[in-house]
Amino acid sequence: MYKEFIVKVCIVILITMPLHSDTVKYISTGLGIYSAKSAESGFDFLPIEFGYKINNHKVYLGMPHLIFIPKNEDDSLSLLNYSINYDYSYYKNNNYSFYIGVGLSLIKLDYTDSTIDKEYSYTKLGSNLKTGFLYSINESFNINCGLKYLYVNHNLIKDTLGYFTNIEYNF
Repeated sequence: MYKEFIVKVCIVILITMPLHSDTVKYISTGLGIYSAKSAESGFDFLPIEFGYKINNHKVYLGMPHLIFIPKNEDDSLSLLNYSINYDYSYYKNNNYSFYIGVGLSLIKLDYTDSTIDKEYSYTKLGSNLKTGFLYSINESFNINCGLKYLYVNHNLIKDTLGYFTNIEYNF
């Protein structure tokens, strides 16, 4: 029941935000490097974000796809993450700002166990925390660098921590 409520709240926010006169839409993509205790390392190549910015606030949908290298190199582990996020810029200057953020995630975890040649797929509800630095190149383009913590709560992977760099296009 609470999942339906969260979806409804997210839909209302994403529909009503463009009605504000100071709203800026944006899309971004980039690269991320992540780590987890159950894997050597993970990569997020070309994640997509789409959302709205109003003054110090940013609400957006994120769709990263994390691919990990498990400890057993013949196995495979990936996370497809659909999230609704909120970031708040706590310090803003003309060309740069610092922010913190939170998000709720719907995570699809895929795992292949090579020892028994079996594939597993799980769907989990997770959360994320984020902090970073946004540098404005000009009115249309920004560079976004930061750290992101993703809580998955699964026996294969409990959580991840990573560094990301994205380029944002404002329109």
